[in-house]
Amino acid sequence: MSSERFDCLRQMQKKLLEVVRKFPEEDDVYLRRQCHPLLSPIAWHIGHCVYVEALWIRGCLLGDYTLAEELASIYQPELLTKTARSNVLPSPSELFGWAQELTSEHVEILASASDGPSQTSDQLREKKHIVEFLINHHAQHLETIAMVEWVRQQVSPEETPSNLAILKTGDDLISLKSVPGGLYHIGTRGGFSFDNESPQQSVELRPFKVAEMPVNNSQFLAFIEDGGYQNRNLWSNFGWHWRTGAGAECPRSWRRNTNGGWCVQALVQQDKNVGDLSVAGLNHYEASAFALWSGLRLIHEYEWEVAADLEILSGRGEVWEWCSNVFHPYCGFSPYTYWEYSVPWFDQRHYVLRGGSRHTEPEILRTSFRNYYLAGADYLFSGIRLAE
Repeated sequence: MSSERFDCLRQMQKKLLEVVRKFPEEDDVYLRRQCHPLLSPIAWHIGHCVYVEALWIRGCLLGDYTLAEELASIYQPELLTKTARSNVLPSPSELFGWAQELTSEHVEILASASDGPSQTSDQLREKKHIVEFLINHHAQHLETIAMVEWVRQQVSPEETPSNLAILKTGDDLISLKSVPGGLYHIGTRGGFSFDNESPQQSVELRPFKVAEMPVNNSQFLAFIEDGGYQNRNLWSNFGWHWRTGAGAECPRSWRRNTNGGWCVQALVQQDKNVGDLSVAGLNHYEASAFALWSGLRLIHEYEWEVAADLEILSGRGEVWEWCSNVFHPYCGFSPYTYWEYSVPWFDQRHYVLRGGSRHTEPEILRTSFRNYYLAGADYLFSGIRLAE
């Protein structure tokens, strides 16, 4: 195990602790408040990451599950609903204290533990795989924490975010690139990957075209101004039920300004015209309706990975890109010991997203990585890349 991977894990731990430190003690409510029904409070994500470290490092390496069992009642996702988590979380000072202490201890345990046998039926029990798993796990939760902060700005209209910009119409041209049909390989390329990226697959694809860039805000504005949210013919039954129930007339990160125009809450501060930025905060229903309106379609995840490997996707890493297909196991799939990471979500209700966003850690940006969320998730850094 190289020192560079230990350093990477330490950096992930440091970033998690800095989330707590940057808020004063009196901002206790911010860290423990749930700002969206499908998002946990920030403090829960910090504690959950410590819990997962205890489960794998103390449990798998040392055979001592005592601490993990103590933390599980709050920080194991299946044991406590998201809505119930706010009331049982520790104060920021208490959380920072024990999180700092335990993460330091966990790194020391890893440093002193010897590697397991090179040949094992469960590679996650080897130290190097545990380290890689934790790096990837923490990276995902750091992005989710950024989502919570982003959503909090959206539900607090009295606070004007510094990244709120006025949207203007612009070029609506969608440029497509051709990909030849043929036999391609998708999935893990070696090195660490989650179980749902394995085993590598051979897939036969027909020729297709893929958008050079993700859909931008100006292009999505044209959909809104053309009555896209009111046109029942563009929406699936589930999508229309969501739209009417939510009363949605635009992405949740957009607001009407006093002049009747649109303001967009960008993911990060940029000099770029906000209309040219990739539209973000869309759920799968909105993405699908836009695709139908445009005369194109959402890209399949196999097509996305092939195009990414061919390095023809510009704008990759600006937003997560909704794919047309549901999350499913690859042929020959075998779950890791952390069974709950993938298997429960092969339920025909979660859809795949590929790529990454401006808040995604580099560890996650491999082309084989598969993200997955419910179709109605409207709090993600998610957008659209079209195909034909």
